[in-house]
Amino acid sequence: MSERSLQLRIRAGKLRVTRRLAIYAGLTSVLISDWSVRRAAEHVCAVPSEPITESCPSFAVRLVDGTFLEYTKPTDRRDKAYVFTDTLLAAVVVPLPDHQWELTIQLKDIAAKEIWFPWEPRGQHINKQLDDDVLYYPHLMGLAWAANLVNDSKWAGNDYPGYCFSPLAVISDNDDARIVAATNWPPRRVFVQYARYRLGLRYDVELPANSSISLFALIARVKADISAAALPWHKALDLYKNWLRDKMKSEGLYPIPYPSWMKKIDGWQNVQLQNLKDTELSRVGEDWDRYKKYLPWLQMWGQMSNLFPTDGEETGCCLDRPELHRRYQSFLPDLVRTVAAEGHVGFYLRPQSPYGPITGTSEADKRNLRFLLDWFDYNRVRFGANAYYADVLGAVYFGDPLTVARMFGDKIPRETVIEHSVDIYPAAFLISGSLWGGWQCNTSPGQSLGQLDEKLQCVTFPRFGRYLLDDRIIFLGECNGDHVFWGATRGYDYWTERQVFLLGAKFDAMRIAESDRTPQRLNRALELIINERKRVEWWARDPVYLDSRGLSEIPAGIEVRRFRGMQGEDLLVIDNWRERRGQQVKFLGRVFNIPDPPIAILVMEP
Repeated sequence: MSERSLQLRIRAGKLRVTRRLAIYAGLTSVLISDWSVRRAAEHVCAVPSEPITESCPSFAVRLVDGTFLEYTKPTDRRDKAYVFTDTLLAAVVVPLPDHQWELTIQLKDIAAKEIWFPWEPRGQHINKQLDDDVLYYPHLMGLAWAANLVNDSKWAGNDYPGYCFSPLAVISDNDDARIVAATNWPPRRVFVQYARYRLGLRYDVELPANSSISLFALIARVKADISAAALPWHKALDLYKNWLRDKMKSEGLYPIPYPSWMKKIDGWQNVQLQNLKDTELSRVGEDWDRYKKYLPWLQMWGQMSNLFPTDGEETGCCLDRPELHRRYQSFLPDLVRTVAAEGHVGFYLRPQSPYGPITGTSEADKRNLRFLLDWFDYNRVRFGANAYYADVLGAVYFGDPLTVARMFGDKIPRETVIEHSVDIYPAAFLISGSLWGGWQCNTSPGQSLGQLDEKLQCVTFPRFGRYLLDDRIIFLGECNGDHVFWGATRGYDYWTERQVFLLGAKFDAMRIAESDRTPQRLNRALELIINERKRVEWWARDPVYLDSRGLSEIPAGIEVRRFRGMQGEDLLVIDNWRERRGQQVKFLGRVFNIPDPPIAILVMEP
């Protein structure tokens, strides 16, 4: 398509105007024969002596030869559209409602391999005080970095869907926040990038010469709502959350029709078969009988593996082998039939490695999808599973995001929990690992945003992702490193279990008893939480997570989170683990007494 025939749609509110690029600027037809020897600075678009606007977002293009071009100032403006032209491309940036922008690029006689939109050539501080700014990043269920200590010399980041659960990032202090989010629909794969006080979205593309592309972004700065006790990052996420929900509704992906039994349960019994000695295998059935009234889902890992480790045989929790190992064939089929009659039972499964797309029409894509779906069928038909856990599925890019999303409830059973989360996937998520964080952002109990400094540059912050995915079913517990904080040992005081409570999650529990010596005695925190939820009919209320909105003056050492029930009732979830007496919290301007018990839920009818 030539530049003279390119039709650009200029949207401003409900107004739609079509213009040819030639109307906006006198375009030349200069040919440059050797692109590779030209400097990037020579390709930056010509700009007037004064910028036309400071609000128009910048963009950048990397050509196939590696040349990087920054476009920071428009060459013209017509009908609310900002026009950029030079010898390489013609582009228009158009403001849309609700803080959104559209970029349309028409390349000339050169191909591109990266588009950055938005592109921030320099850092943008929230205000003059720099050491209170926090970068919120969508990995696990949220990481929080000291924004002033992020690397200034190079960009970092990763892809959505996959490593990132949403295509966005937020920088915020206590008063203001700014958000950058991709709002393409259908969604695209995008790399969420950051540097010191800089946010960017990078699209790795194969864009031939004389081709065009359109990209969409939400770019906004918001303030805290003091009257509603809403934090700036709450307000920033609200913008994207509302957009996402509307788009998912339009595709029939929302509301998510979770199975009724999954909504009602408090979690699963996590059984790592490969870690049980032969003499311990009988405990699987014994523990099911003992704990099924608390956690009525028996979810197994390692059914394809011998005892770990074993010399001469590959072993582990997560081999991509659907077959049942001979070690379990004598007892497991009978146990599964019993469990399936009384509750729910599932086995491990995942896509075949090396991981690849499952959405395309190539033979490789078809094989990848067939392997995954066959494993679902294998577990259901051969093993008798009536519930499923699919590893990796939310942690890696598996092809076109909307195509994958449409598989849930169609090819992928609704009774499935996937590892990690992706905001457009209508599934239940296992978020274990979101507390510890792993090598990138290792966190321990008691570490908080207020402690971020040169020694503690990053903490896990699952409140961020939970606020965005406020009504999703999530499982949290001992997988992926969070077992370290489980139970009373090492002085962690049941920190993992208490976060399950505060985030409105279901239990991913390996060690259900208080100790191996007392199998009849339930883990103290787990028992308190399940009993308190039962008392208030927690799951029947379909609670939606509102984090700390409306809450203020929360006493030190006590945590309080707000949920909203299906009848409009407010639910305050309170962790007063040290049983501090005589404490109070303010909610929507009113003062409430904090209950003395370590775990409590206050129900406030509308």
